[in-house]
Amino acid sequence: MKIISIDKVVSVTICFVVFGFGVFAQESKDLNKNGKIDIYEDRSKSIDERIADAINRMTLNEKVNMLTRNASSWAYSGSERLGIPEFTCHDGPHGVRDERPSTAYPTTVARGAAFDRDLSYRIGVAEGKEFRAQGWNMRLGNSVDVNRHPLYGRASESAGEDPFLCAEIGVANVLGTQSTGCISNLKHFILNTRENIAVRKNNQAVIDERSLVEIYGYPFKEAIQKGNSWSIMTAHSRVNGLHSSDNPFVLNTVLRDYFGFRYFVLNDWSSVSDVIQQNEGTVADVFNSGHDLETSTTFYKNKLAKEVEAGNVSVQRLNEAVGRVLRMLLVSGMFDGQTKANPADYSSKEAIAVSREGAQKSLVLLKNSKNILPLKKTGSIALIGPNAAVLPVDAGSSSTVRPLYTVSVLEGITEVAPGIKINYAKGCEVNSDNKTGFEAALSAAKVSDIVIFVGGLDGTQEGEGKDRQSGSSQLPGRQQELINQLAKVNPNVVTVVISGGVCALNESIDNIKGLLYAFYGGQESGKAIAEALFGDYNPGGKLPVSMPKTDAELPEFTDDHNNHIIKVGYRWYDSENKEPQFPFGFGLSYTTFEYSNLRLSTNKTKADNSIDIQVDVKNTGDREGDEVVQLYISDEKASVLMAKKQLKGFERVTLQAGEQKTINFKITADALSFWDVKSKKFIVEKGKFKVMVGGSSTQLSLKADFKITANYSVPDFVPSEEIIPLSKEEKESDIKANASTLLRVNATDFYKTNQSDKPSKDNENSNDTFLTMNDGDWLSYKNINLGTWLNFVDMHIATSIANGKIELRLGAPDGKLFGTHTIGATGGWESWETINIGCSDYRVSGTHDVYIVFKARKNRENQPVCLFQWWEVEGRKE
Repeated sequence: MKIISIDKVVSVTICFVVFGFGVFAQESKDLNKNGKIDIYEDRSKSIDERIADAINRMTLNEKVNMLTRNASSWAYSGSERLGIPEFTCHDGPHGVRDERPSTAYPTTVARGAAFDRDLSYRIGVAEGKEFRAQGWNMRLGNSVDVNRHPLYGRASESAGEDPFLCAEIGVANVLGTQSTGCISNLKHFILNTRENIAVRKNNQAVIDERSLVEIYGYPFKEAIQKGNSWSIMTAHSRVNGLHSSDNPFVLNTVLRDYFGFRYFVLNDWSSVSDVIQQNEGTVADVFNSGHDLETSTTFYKNKLAKEVEAGNVSVQRLNEAVGRVLRMLLVSGMFDGQTKANPADYSSKEAIAVSREGAQKSLVLLKNSKNILPLKKTGSIALIGPNAAVLPVDAGSSSTVRPLYTVSVLEGITEVAPGIKINYAKGCEVNSDNKTGFEAALSAAKVSDIVIFVGGLDGTQEGEGKDRQSGSSQLPGRQQELINQLAKVNPNVVTVVISGGVCALNESIDNIKGLLYAFYGGQESGKAIAEALFGDYNPGGKLPVSMPKTDAELPEFTDDHNNHIIKVGYRWYDSENKEPQFPFGFGLSYTTFEYSNLRLSTNKTKADNSIDIQVDVKNTGDREGDEVVQLYISDEKASVLMAKKQLKGFERVTLQAGEQKTINFKITADALSFWDVKSKKFIVEKGKFKVMVGGSSTQLSLKADFKITANYSVPDFVPSEEIIPLSKEEKESDIKANASTLLRVNATDFYKTNQSDKPSKDNENSNDTFLTMNDGDWLSYKNINLGTWLNFVDMHIATSIANGKIELRLGAPDGKLFGTHTIGATGGWESWETINIGCSDYRVSGTHDVYIVFKARKNRENQPVCLFQWWEVEGRKE
């Protein structure tokens, strides 16, 4: 298609008020079929009024049933008499655990390695949609546990060793999941830090309050306060003597009083049974501790009503628990009728695309001696290793996903480099002393140009109920021995490690020229790995955990969690003045980056004022690449035990060759505070702080000091207003009823653009103009009033190229993201369709300059992304 130039830019000011959820007077439903609308059914009443009325109408047995499963382990009772719906759940940290095949998404640790909030959000959206498409209302598995040790068996379910990273990835994922109406269940609260079956249910974890709140509790706090997660799962662990499911300090003091959680708590599968069968408490004890809903066992169903009748459980406490479940049913939309699930969301093209993107972005390049990578697509390779022809996608058990398919590294290379000769030999098992496969592997290496060894772990070596089975952080079995022998017959050894927990390579690292780390990246991982090895994709991930050299340098892996303020991950290495093999936040690229010009908006202020920080990052290489810019803070004169530095900001940025961008951070009191055990508040002490910026936790070339001039207590958390959502069907009904008041903005009525194209017409006689958009093009619309809460934007587009992306941003082409959409092919340039971009979970409001940015998928940068005609907003003109 011929692209023509724009000669004139139209300056417009557009104002509108956006309809937020719940503004319309929706029709209430007679749920109990009594011929009238009762208070709990009345959508004009407040949430608290509706909850109170529903509880007043319930019998004792109906209340107990609300807190127990029904005949299925995966369904929880409502009230048929009152028309209160039941809800269903299933496991799903990385996709739906079901008998049916489902999309296997990148694991949580892979999302941590990507250091990409937007990616985590979009994966959360895809997961929530797929859960609902398969008939499940609640996803058990927004995992925000902190991985405190390389031996930890459920490392794949943690975003990493740093609580800030776990929180940022977790919050984004929760918001994504719950944007679909699927309940986000955070797990495991708290100290789910050891997995071996012998200790998991009988451990005696001890911890000081600061470590509990600042390290292990912080991601939960953030997911509650910023993500408004609707459910919490307890851990099996004891905390200072009491099981988490029977621990009022954990469930009431920390979770409710300190963090402000207002929805329901359910237990990890048998943890109520553990308390009772180990004679550590009664049903009344568990329930009175703050535990609301029982999962797989039937102690509540059989005994809770009797405990109430005997006076061991108060009616007030029972009503409180029931009210928490009702609150979730209301704010999720389930009570009044959600948007209908779309069967097409079951392993959709969009789901597979975001899974593939996650697999790519989570790859971490750790070593590239003499630029052995990327490889040429000619000659021959010896493909060796236990994970070369099979692809582990998770660590099994409650993380299990039965993928529709997997792409192994062998299959990926065959597709990406079809002209290369592959000499395959398995060589060895993941964890075995059997060396019978060595001979075939060495023979293949001798006759090949390059050796690619693909090893790591699988579900037999880690996962629920089992910490690292080898008992060591080292790559297990005979894998490192085989790597060393391969290097003797062919020095060009590239190693790919696929695992959940990080594997040390101290015995073989000197014989590895190229090292690519691939945390379980989902069903598309083998293709992504092949693309990175052969240069079709430039890896840009970073280590979310430190890779040790030896086990001797690690802290003890016991139940002692005291002083973990300095004993987890890079904090430990800093406190011990030790160097890991590869540090937290480290990762190479096929290009290089230069940091410069660190500047602070002030170097002296009060803690209740924010500090804006900017740094310039330039791609100094010859190809596009991603860099994760990391910001750490050091409190130079704290009165309490403090880590030498703490991650407090990161941004993943894509830079073209030679391109420079300014990265912006904002430091608030939250980033400078610590938990004061006396006042029970987060506080900031006056004194000197240091900000450090760079490409890893040990590569922080830019530093600056600033002072806080007065002590400060961070204000108590104030929960956000609860809003009952409208279903899509209800919104569409309102849109039709108010069609004349909807605001439509022509694509050509922009304020500024970076492109030189001018409008085209559908045909010579048409008044319908459109713009042809290429990769990187943007349009800005000035002074847009987003009202009190923007719900969505509709856009009218046509394209024949799928998987490009539309981004909605505030204030600049790389400003705050408030909506994104991956484009599916509409059927061609002549086939127009209206797409819907959800914006409500970004919680944007007020007046802004709005930017619409277009990005092509890889290898389509020189072709148009789409034709764009108009965009439309749910709102009225002022």
